[in-house]
Amino acid sequence: MVTPNHDDRNNSVLEGKRVSIDLGARRFGSVLAVAEILLEDQLSPELRDKIKAQLQYRITDNYLQSCKIPDKNNHWIDGKSNWNAVCTSGAVFTSIANAIDGDERIAAIGSAINSMKHYVSGFGADGYCSEGVGYWRYGFGHYLYLAEILFDYTDGKINLFEGHDPDKLNRIADFPENFHIQNEKFAPFADGSSIVKNNEGNFAYVLAAKQYGARKPIENILDQAVEQLIVWKNPEDYTTRNTTNSGTFEVPNHSYFNDFGMVISRGKQNVPFSVAVKSGHNKENHNHSDVGTYILVLGEDLISGDIGAPSYRAGSFSPTNKARSSWGHPVPRINNTSQSNGRQFEGKITETKFTDAEDKVVIDISTAYELPVLESLSRTMVNDKSSAGTITIQDDFKTTKPVAFGTAITTFSKYKIVDANTIILTGKTQKIKVEIKSRGGKVVINPEPVPVEHLREGKGAVRIGIDFEKPLASGSITMKYTPLFN
Repeated sequence: MVTPNHDDRNNSVLEGKRVSIDLGARRFGSVLAVAEILLEDQLSPELRDKIKAQLQYRITDNYLQSCKIPDKNNHWIDGKSNWNAVCTSGAVFTSIANAIDGDERIAAIGSAINSMKHYVSGFGADGYCSEGVGYWRYGFGHYLYLAEILFDYTDGKINLFEGHDPDKLNRIADFPENFHIQNEKFAPFADGSSIVKNNEGNFAYVLAAKQYGARKPIENILDQAVEQLIVWKNPEDYTTRNTTNSGTFEVPNHSYFNDFGMVISRGKQNVPFSVAVKSGHNKENHNHSDVGTYILVLGEDLISGDIGAPSYRAGSFSPTNKARSSWGHPVPRINNTSQSNGRQFEGKITETKFTDAEDKVVIDISTAYELPVLESLSRTMVNDKSSAGTITIQDDFKTTKPVAFGTAITTFSKYKIVDANTIILTGKTQKIKVEIKSRGGKVVINPEPVPVEHLREGKGAVRIGIDFEKPLASGSITMKYTPLFN
């Protein structure tokens, strides 16, 4: 039942030496449990007995054993990522539906309540999901689906919709709306995606609207049998948004997730020019080494900035993967040294200013690097919303002795180096001019292809290095992005 890439190196599950619950096993187990119940009259007694015995052995017994004695087998039980909510919901549903012993059902439910404390703690106090909106849909959707199962099964006595922190859960429910940049585009930070695919299940949105008053989706797209059963029970509770009467939805001028250090500054031009910039730390869920990363969105184009995640295949989770390390992000390199990984390597937002005309964010990113010579390193983002808009990213540094210093533009856009201080980026429908200024010395432009063939956001990403010619003990590099319409 476990997908091959989730087995260990010795193929222990495949060879029958152990059983484990992963994302695939919990789904297959839930489907079998539903099928055994709904097709009761169509299945032979022998087949039904085999299904129930396998579900008991592979899901319920396995789950409860790992809850009693934590082990590496089901490592997600006290985790903070989507795995916890997804696997827990499947294990609990299967146990409720299949287990004969009532005490086992109670044990599974109690264990799930404890596990969900860990899962919810993985979100920022501000509701921020470091895994991105796609994993919010997946993970939080299964949290809500588990909450609905337990609420129904206990006649409301167990209410995970409120949990231990109802206010935080409300903020988590509103995450996609607050994280949305413009034109259905999201920041592809870490292993997140820039778009939410219309053909994927959106039960998270459906239940977030029902339980927390979040904005209703246009339609319900249910991709699991249990979700269908929940909706069929009370279909009137799951109405969708009427687009003819909903009016125009206005996103705010900015969103600030101050716990994780994440800012979205939105332009309101005819062709809106907006930016998302992140402080964060380098041990987030689905972590990339990306303290200080950003993404620029002009109209519908992600015109420059974070290139997102490598597709999931061999080597994609390696910290040396160029798309996962800070080399493949629009952040500085110092003495050819990239950012380090760990909770202590983080950024701090030290200044913010939000007005209708201009937004400003200053981030101290010095502690993301293990460099004793580094005295200070700050990144300043300014979004001037006047006219067509101008967004600047400026890096200022100071060291105890001269160092090689450079920053980067990372992009999928076509690029043209006009001169030593000017680059033109051309996206799918939009074009932008990058003006480069430096203090302390002359910079050179060094474009390199990102040597990762499979990237979720597209093909042909490039890292355009902006490097000082000579080592310096202090200096700054400013990149000024201005839309071009001609």
